[in-house]
Amino acid sequence: SSEILPSKHVEFFESWVFVFGYELILHSTRLPLISGFYKLLSVVMKNAKKLKYFEGFFSKSSKKSPEDPEKLSCFALFSKFGKEVSAKMKQFKDELLASCLTFILSLPYNIIMLDMKAYVPLLQSAFRLGLSCPSLADAGLDALEDWSSRICPSKMQPYYKDILPSLDGYLTSSSSSGNGEYRKCTFFSKGG
Repeated sequence: SSEILPSKHVEFFESWVFVFGYELILHSTRLPLISGFYKLLSVVMKNAKKLKYFEGFFSKSSKKSPEDPEKLSCFALFSKFGKEVSAKMKQFKDELLASCLTFILSLPYNIIMLDMKAYVPLLQSAFRLGLSCPSLADAGLDALEDWSSRICPSKMQPYYKDILPSLDGYLTSSSSSGNGEYRKCTFFSKGG
């Protein structure tokens, strides 16, 4: 999925964040069991972060949101779709679940902070499943780092008591290969 979207010159993608994201969300809504859509949406969100596309939306430093109507629409679109995916992914498993979790964890912090209560359990799930799928653990750690540094401490602090115990399995795990190489996610039955 990341081969299709720019990773070096993300500035070329800025005018496509909304259009491409909208199309992917439409397809994903019609065909919710195709993990590739969530993978592509994760890459869209990662590029949007690099571009600081959603910068200024409900942030600590900014009291008002940007005035760009397309960015406002895009923010609303991904906020709504993030909630929809969170609700329906309880029925998913394996690669589809991992793809959905990766998408959710790639959402910008200012979408996450609008509904922390809904998103924190998904971070916990990512850490639980990440014991057998290191890329999911990485996505969880990246999200936790982003949330911790960008969401105001008074809003984030109450959730650490729920999040931190999820990391216990990594501290007590002896199943790592020891050679620094990642294993593939063990629950994936097909190439992912």
